[in-house]
Amino acid sequence: MNDPMIEKYMEMFRQNWQPIAILYRLPETSDAGWKFRQILQRSGIAVKEAEEDDLQQTVGYLAGIDGYEKTGATDGDRAASVLAEKISDQPFLLMCRFTPEMLDGLLADMKAAGIYIPHKAMMTGTNRDYTMGYLIQCVEEEHAAMAAQMKRAGGDRKENQ
Repeated sequence: MNDPMIEKYMEMFRQNWQPIAILYRLPETSDAGWKFRQILQRSGIAVKEAEEDDLQQTVGYLAGIDGYEKTGATDGDRAASVLAEKISDQPFLLMCRFTPEMLDGLLADMKAAGIYIPHKAMMTGTNRDYTMGYLIQCVEEEHAAMAAQMKRAGGDRKENQ
């Protein structure tokens, strides 16, 4: 039996296997940004810096997936600025084309280095069609909901990487 989601995911991997970390608001000049890039380099993971203008682009385009084109917003600068104001100033990490082992290794390395990036996501067959800004908003909303739920449950522990 052919599962459409599995087929879509396998197509994504066949197109371009190079794993990539897309970073938003994690400057290389910060201590965490520099350490994190060192970890990515040792792991053979490419880095792409996402800028404010990239918030209007699809995840698929930013990840370099065939068939995804740059969107040409008519009021691009203003729209990007408005979108950037809607999301927090927290760093965001988008992991593209990571195997489960790569994800586990990266999270372990982050924890060992004391790097905490609260907002992160894996690229999926669904969210590759989202704009980067929309994905960040979704992750932030989910993070806030989980934090509120943990607080109600009496847990105030810093979440795991």
